[in-house]
Amino acid sequence: MRVKKVLQKKLEKIILPERMISFFQWVSKDIEKKEEYTQVESDDMIQDQFNVGGLTKEGSGVYQFTYYPDEHSKIDYTWSLTLTAKQIKQIAEGQIKTLNLWSCQQDGCQNKSMDQSDSCYHHDYYDDGTPDPSKITAEELERLVSEKRKLFELWEKQKP
Repeated sequence: MRVKKVLQKKLEKIILPERMISFFQWVSKDIEKKEEYTQVESDDMIQDQFNVGGLTKEGSGVYQFTYYPDEHSKIDYTWSLTLTAKQIKQIAEGQIKTLNLWSCQQDGCQNKSMDQSDSCYHHDYYDDGTPDPSKITAEELERLVSEKRKLFELWEKQKP
């Protein structure tokens, strides 16, 4: 089963890609116009080919986005961003051109986050060798239950 073990991240200053800036230019205009989908709590109402996200809580002015930096990768690398409407506007207007993001330190990994405690799906987990309960077949479950029942029966016999 996959077990979480968060590895240390490295803080990097990242130059915002043009396609992210273009996305935030569009989003900023719609936030200013108070388009309904920018005002409703959601995690996916604002999106394009490379970005998906939405308002974290109605009235908060805080948005969370996931950016997919590599459209050709077989692995879904992501950047997790939490931005205020003001920061989105500053990105759109070119006042913010870089962000400090915590990056996975594994070679070639592009996962990044504004939150140091975020985990990298690809590298902050390891397989501990135990079966994942959600992937056990009915036959395997029956075998495991039978084994446990036998152990319980042995334990019962040993009680005074």
